[in-house]
Amino acid sequence: MLFYAVICLIYLGFLPAAHCPVYTASKHGVLGFTRSLAEASRLGNYGIRINALCPSFVNTAILDTINHEENLGNFYQFKDGVKNLIKVFGVLEPSVIADGFVQLLEDDSLNGAVMKITTTKGVHFENY
Repeated sequence: MLFYAVICLIYLGFLPAAHCPVYTASKHGVLGFTRSLAEASRLGNYGIRINALCPSFVNTAILDTINHEENLGNFYQFKDGVKNLIKVFGVLEPSVIADGFVQLLEDDSLNGAVMKITTTKGVHFENY
């Protein structure tokens, strides 16, 4: 039986983000963890595929958190930088993320893949 594990995270796994350094560091770690587990599964012939789904900003309630000082704490001073990032990367609809997720589930050749989804490039993969 083939099992699938897909780890979802935001695009901050690739970029520095002054407004949320701990969140960004955790996303960098998730990418390394995902790729390492996928390699272990391949080498051990476990039959499990592990991939990462990395969308840019998504049209969800979390986007509003940057407007509230209590959410960003000391990093609230960087909120304008976040708003500029949103302008640069745009905002995706959740249905676009769902389509990428389905692609990761259905393509049996993907293991250790890092799928990026942006408004400018759509679905594309990070090559290591």
